[in-house]
Amino acid sequence: MFDYWKDTHDLVTPNHALITHIIWPQFRAVQILTIRNYYASPTSDA
Repeated sequence: MFDYWKDTHDLVTPNHALITHIIWPQFRAVQILTIRNYYASPTSDA
């Protein structure tokens, strides 16, 4: 995002570029796996 901001000096354009370039199904899959691993991991009650 910094490269886009450096060229445009605008915050809307980099955010729009980021949103349009995200591969949404892969992004959601990573979120689901991260949450699942977080709740499945044993916690230490030390």
